[in-house]
Amino acid sequence: MKFSLLCMATCMLLAYGSLAVAVERTLTISDNIGRRWDNEPITWQLSFQPGEWDGGRFAVLRDGRPITAQARVDEKHDDGSARHAVVRFIIDSLAKDASTTLTFNSGQAGPNNVAQASRL
Repeated sequence: MKFSLLCMATCMLLAYGSLAVAVERTLTISDNIGRRWDNEPITWQLSFQPGEWDGGRFAVLRDGRPITAQARVDEKHDDGSARHAVVRFIIDSLAKDASTTLTFNSGQAGPNNVAQASRL
């Protein structure tokens, strides 16, 4: 009985340990010069710890809604996971004196999002 409980606990720990950890990063963009912004290209540089993001699926949300984005992994850790990445997207509009919050989520698929590895 003790042996089977130990085996079951070990199996559960192994299964849990193999699950990918979802990574979330946030960025707030604000107008601080008193004008409206339209179709503004944004480049967002992100850093990751080993194993946090494999450079695959991701989603970028603007105020909770998915937007189209591209990500490029510029540098990798020894385990093959992303160390540094650049995420690019367009802010379609931002009102005068307004702000918006962007969220990067790994492991989720956003609309037409593309992740690329740079040629190192």
